[in-house]
Amino acid sequence: MKAAIIGSAALEYNGGAERNAVQIAYILKSLGYDVTLFSPEPFEIKENVKVDFSYINNAFNGDIFANKFINKISNGVSIGFVGLFSFKNIYEKIKGYDLYYFVNPNFLFCNSLKYFHKNNAKPEVILGNHGTYFEILNKKFYKKILSNLLTLTIFRYLKTNTTKIQVQNGFQKNFYKKLGIPDNLIYEIPQCDIDFNNYEINDDNNFNVLFLNKLTENKGLSSLEKLIKKSDFNINVAGYSRKLDKLREKYNNYNNVKFLGYINEEEKYRLLSKSDVMLNLSKYESLSVSSIDGLASGLYLIGPDISGLNCIKTSVPDYVSIIKKHSVNQYINEIHRIRDIKNNNTENYLKLRENIKNSSSKFFDKTVINASLENMITENKTTNQNISIVTASLNEYDNIDIWLTQIKNLIIEKNIKNIDEVVIVDDGSDDGTIEKIEDFKKTSPPFEINLIKRNKKMGTVNAQITGARSAKNDYLIILDCDLQHPVKFIYNFVQMFNKGFDIIIGSRYIRGGKNNWSADRGVISRVATTIAHSFFPFTYNIKDPLSGYFLVKKELISNLYPYDFMYKPLLYTLIFNNKNKKYIEIPVEMMNRVNGSSKIVKSYSKTILFYSREIIIYWRDNLKLKIKF
Repeated sequence: MKAAIIGSAALEYNGGAERNAVQIAYILKSLGYDVTLFSPEPFEIKENVKVDFSYINNAFNGDIFANKFINKISNGVSIGFVGLFSFKNIYEKIKGYDLYYFVNPNFLFCNSLKYFHKNNAKPEVILGNHGTYFEILNKKFYKKILSNLLTLTIFRYLKTNTTKIQVQNGFQKNFYKKLGIPDNLIYEIPQCDIDFNNYEINDDNNFNVLFLNKLTENKGLSSLEKLIKKSDFNINVAGYSRKLDKLREKYNNYNNVKFLGYINEEEKYRLLSKSDVMLNLSKYESLSVSSIDGLASGLYLIGPDISGLNCIKTSVPDYVSIIKKHSVNQYINEIHRIRDIKNNNTENYLKLRENIKNSSSKFFDKTVINASLENMITENKTTNQNISIVTASLNEYDNIDIWLTQIKNLIIEKNIKNIDEVVIVDDGSDDGTIEKIEDFKKTSPPFEINLIKRNKKMGTVNAQITGARSAKNDYLIILDCDLQHPVKFIYNFVQMFNKGFDIIIGSRYIRGGKNNWSADRGVISRVATTIAHSFFPFTYNIKDPLSGYFLVKKELISNLYPYDFMYKPLLYTLIFNNKNKKYIEIPVEMMNRVNGSSKIVKSYSKTILFYSREIIIYWRDNLKLKIKF
């Protein structure tokens, strides 16, 4: 098997993306792949950088955007445009691999997907999201300008492909979810190659704040300068750049700051072991390797509200301080708070640092990261996930065995492989419904029956949420078992399921759909739909938001509060899960009940009363949660 890693910079530049590329290369090698790393940048590899996989330097030198001069004057931005105009020649160099790992989303990635499809090639494709530039989209100004542009260009082939996507943090994950990428293709793995065993914890009786970074404007130069001016604690600044050199000339006579210049790995470990706080002053960061250095040495992290630090804080919330407004005074106050902890009891403080290190290692140690990356590479998540059917029952003696038999026959006749569970939540049937279900179990159906017996009627929505929580699969088909929802349409849901939708709505009111109810009941349904559209304008584009027949991702319905006597589960699900969800309507037919009577209402007046109450409650709770449509 052959694997290609595409889009890293030159290996002698020891940045996060380069280290990540090498880390992926060694994992692929351990899995038996013959690995080639294609670097677009025209630099020579240094003698002290040793790799035992193929490394093609300046791989795309025929492309104007890979030109050394163009790349230099664009500050590296031009690399993202490699392959925009000359991809046909590039494809001849990179074709024929079994697996492709793209370090960043760029035109190389976009046009590769296009050419794979054009040439009927079906390799495994993984998209990494390494590097600070992607995080610029987290800022409102850039987000408005660039998000649509990226969707129309770099990501335009993504939805039609089974690409696995490795994201570094929650911001990146949400970005792809907004594009409609299914959760099962997104892997949130904050990648770093730090071995926590290499780091020690010591104390030199002083309180030391450390800034360890490749300093550029977006890494916090202005904030660092303000801190130097106002601080009453020691700041050690490690690293070298022209801008940092100017800062050193300006503040070298300040007693509270030491400019250490370039430091090697051994010096870095020694410096970290005797520090107390790690500053990360970046404006953008997907996951700062320097911050993980700090955690590995048991240091508190302090920094602005950026996606990388928020990612770390999610894992170790007690040891990361986010300064929301990037206020220097707030930085100083937080540093003083940590200094007081140390001054109160140094022995306990050192134990606390050990706890920071141990807690962080569970998420960010190299061995943990490598295991997650290996799982991402080997796991086959592109196959169909299984689906559970969920229904509520109450005195359905005349219908339940017919309904179950129809499902059984449909699965066998249509050879449906991914429905393996039927969840029935019964609200105290006393007419023999339970016995019929138990008898049907003995017929060895091609699915497991999960029967949940409750002692009293608690409402349809309540029952369906209970069933959703008990279901073993991540996707659910919700329908009634009274035969008003024809079982045959389950096959249509399964066919559409592979497209990656969060919600698939069985609609009576789109072309091909049909409502066979009586005229007066049909009028009430239409009026109820109009009311839903009026109260919740985002549903206006959904023709049948009150459908009781739909496929839904389990997490969207199982986490809802189970109101008693609510009976519009789809509307409920849509209202409280509207943001960034991908849905579609497919035509279904609604039948009149043949056997038994409705368990919800006994008259149209009660129907109107219950529905009005339901709408008001949804509206009220929607306002409480301040959900924006």
